[in-house]
Amino acid sequence: MTAPVSSGCGQLAAAVGDLEAPRAVIGATDQAMREFLPPGVLAFTVTKPMFELLCRWADDPASSLHNNFLTECLKARGGSF
Repeated sequence: MTAPVSSGCGQLAAAVGDLEAPRAVIGATDQAMREFLPPGVLAFTVTKPMFELLCRWADDPASSLHNNFLTECLKARGGSF
């Protein structure tokens, strides 16, 4: 995997190509940015189809967003990612 240096939308257009497909680029991984974010936080730039999928997933009661998975992960890692 490569991470081109650019804004999230610039990375998405350069790395993904097909903006009509559900795709995402993970951001906020560079050292200059990390000091300003909590350890468990990342940035995601997504295409419209991916955003729509994520919105549907967030409303699904079976989604991991509605259980204590992240809380348990944080606890197991000593409080941070």
